[in-house]
Amino acid sequence: MVKELPTGRYQVYLMNKNNNKVDIRTEYTLVIANHLGSKKAPIRLLAALKQEHSSVEIITMYQKRWGIENIFKRCKQKFNLGEIRVLNYQKFVNLIALIQFAINVFTVTFIKIQKSTHSLISRVLMCYKNFLILRAQYQNLDSFISFMQQALKPLHYKFKHPPDQQNLFSFRQLEKLGPF
Repeated sequence: MVKELPTGRYQVYLMNKNNNKVDIRTEYTLVIANHLGSKKAPIRLLAALKQEHSSVEIITMYQKRWGIENIFKRCKQKFNLGEIRVLNYQKFVNLIALIQFAINVFTVTFIKIQKSTHSLISRVLMCYKNFLILRAQYQNLDSFISFMQQALKPLHYKFKHPPDQQNLFSFRQLEKLGPF
């Protein structure tokens, strides 16, 4: 059983799709290593790499990938992207680029605000700290994005059509569509 294996590096094979014999076509590397202090369970990584890598390199690659996965998870949560359906590949690529740009802007702003001594920036930082206290959150990029989303809400406005312009939809259909 994998849980009972000591830390180390193992070459393993998986069972075939019928689960009745070992599939020897692909050799996997199982790395078991301590991380996050000795009190935590060891990390167990299964890799199918073509080139030879040390256990430390495999763990480092995994941690980098995990960081990227967490960025996408945060983007989906913070920008409510679970509800968006993009049916065109180029539009999807554009949306991801826009989200990456927004995250980079938030990250740079977050770092700059922490280092700044300008009075306006200091006031923004004080508002951010009050936001953290009210929400019982920690100072990190996620909470800063939430703060910026809340702080920027008063700047959003709804465009109202001129009174003489005819709508294509009935009032009832417009209500179902919600605000624009």
